[in-house]
Amino acid sequence: AAKPTPPSSAGLLRGSPTLLGRRAEVLLDEFEDVTPPEKAFMKLWNRWIFARPIQADRDVPRAVVAFARAHAAEIAGQNLRHNFHLHLFHLWDNSLLAAAHISAALDVVDDEAARPASEEP
Repeated sequence: AAKPTPPSSAGLLRGSPTLLGRRAEVLLDEFEDVTPPEKAFMKLWNRWIFARPIQADRDVPRAVVAFARAHAAEIAGQNLRHNFHLHLFHLWDNSLLAAAHISAALDVVDDEAARPASEEP
């Protein structure tokens, strides 16, 4: 008789992004050497990625700009630009972004930060 094969971790990852996202946030909160703004940014980024997984390295630049467009108000309003910038540099350091992609994503956030509070997005 053949033994049943256990589910792969890839199968578990596809199963419930909401559950994984909640678990990731709990684990992130347990880090004592991560600042609250770093945690806030990473939670925002992780929620985005769990909902919209990136399939290939070539998709990272588009995903980063889409993330910036979707969350520019939160990034600017919560003073998370520095954390976003560092994250972009990390992606650049891993050859996933070019300087132009970093500039484009930061321009989106900077445009939102410069928008008058009474102006609708």
